[in-house]
Amino acid sequence: MGSVYLNTENSYNIYKDRENQIIQLKEVANKLVITWKFKWLQNEVVYEKEIDAREILSESDQTTVGNEIVNEMTEVKRKHIAKIQRHIISDISPEEKSE
Repeated sequence: MGSVYLNTENSYNIYKDRENQIIQLKEVANKLVITWKFKWLQNEVVYEKEIDAREILSESDQTTVGNEIVNEMTEVKRKHIAKIQRHIISDISPEEKSE
């Protein structure tokens, strides 16, 4: 579990030491803006989602939205890692590939 850091009255970061990701939660005009940054091999991908905060009323709604965001970000991270791996492989010369 990460630590929560207050940025402003309406903005928080969630971060765990030695992890390569940070989540920012920000309330702007009745919207919850979630920005999730993930860095892998010095390449960063940013996922952002806006949610109408007035629609998230119950704990069940919050759990559903949280699970959707985690599932979406898991896919974003998977695609990002695959993209970086393809670039690494394509940068290897034919001689290095045969070794």
